[in-house]
Amino acid sequence: MKAETKSFLMQFITGTAFGAGAMALIFALCGNIFKDAGGALGVALLVGWIFIAIAVAALLQIILHEAGHLIFGLLTGYRFLSFRAGNIAIVKQDGKLKLRKYSIAGTGGQCLLSPPDKEAADMPFFWYNAGGVLMNLITAAICTLVLLTTDLHYTADVFLTMMLVMGLLFAILNGIPMTSAGAGNDGQNIKALLRDRGLTVHLKRQLLAAEAISKGLRLSEMPEDYFINDECTAYSDYIRMSSALTHLGLVIDKMQFDEALQTARKYMEHADEMLPLLKKELTCEYLFLLMVTDGDNSLDINRYWNKELEQYAETYSRFMTSKSRLLFAKALKIDGDRDKASAILQETKRKQDGYMYPGEARSDVAIMEYVMQQYDNKQ
Repeated sequence: MKAETKSFLMQFITGTAFGAGAMALIFALCGNIFKDAGGALGVALLVGWIFIAIAVAALLQIILHEAGHLIFGLLTGYRFLSFRAGNIAIVKQDGKLKLRKYSIAGTGGQCLLSPPDKEAADMPFFWYNAGGVLMNLITAAICTLVLLTTDLHYTADVFLTMMLVMGLLFAILNGIPMTSAGAGNDGQNIKALLRDRGLTVHLKRQLLAAEAISKGLRLSEMPEDYFINDECTAYSDYIRMSSALTHLGLVIDKMQFDEALQTARKYMEHADEMLPLLKKELTCEYLFLLMVTDGDNSLDINRYWNKELEQYAETYSRFMTSKSRLLFAKALKIDGDRDKASAILQETKRKQDGYMYPGEARSDVAIMEYVMQQYDNKQ
């Protein structure tokens, strides 16, 4: 069964079960509230407030979930790197906290911490990963206690009920091991790390690389022991495959496009076994390499370049310069529009210090300049 199918079925079953339970809980807690609403207008206003409360509670539970990762991570020796809710992120750069915009497809937030100074095999991972779920459960428990022991205005009861429901929802969707938003959720990560302690090596190196990129280092400027060069065959393993794609990014950063294309082509043969987010990221890099290497690659380019991927690249080019690099290659090598490609390059270069990961921006600007120079030399 493909990774996408497994992910969909698991989320569908979990979502359906939770939806039924949530409706029963909301009815049990809020059913009598409508009696106090006061006529048709009051009921209409109450319904509107319920929808507002759901939206606000969801946002707050996202923030609380990531705060849980932050708190429990710091308590177990990790160091602050970045904290994101929605597309607003706080990142530590040059010893200061800076506000940045960043987004990952399908995710509501993310807390990245630098690993403690321990051997990879001894690196703590449970509380860092479980902290978000615990914070959602703690919040839900507090809301339940308040609802059962106090007599508040019915509007407050509605808000606390939505906080309770959303807390349980986030705890379930992140705590039960499954694929969420194209990647393994917290429960899945804990399960994988408990089953295979060797994954902590990959995890530590990924976090170290993320820290270095946020400080402005390119992949090619990082120590070699940040990377694992072994070809990955565990295609459905999110942690190992992420590590493999980081190494692929290193080869691209070194401008070794032919070597990178060979590796990417091998991985593309197993793309359907990968989690959706990694499959999409790999496809983007594969297309870039097809566009900037010699040979007739038009068949594969036409196969993988479609409206969905183009929209993905355009949407996330606001946050990830690797997507700007892909759009640059498309404009230059496929459309033959040097002016458009130059505009993408100059805009990325102008904003490179303002990205969440300036090291990635420096890398992609250098790659685009190199490709542009090669293009001009052939004209």
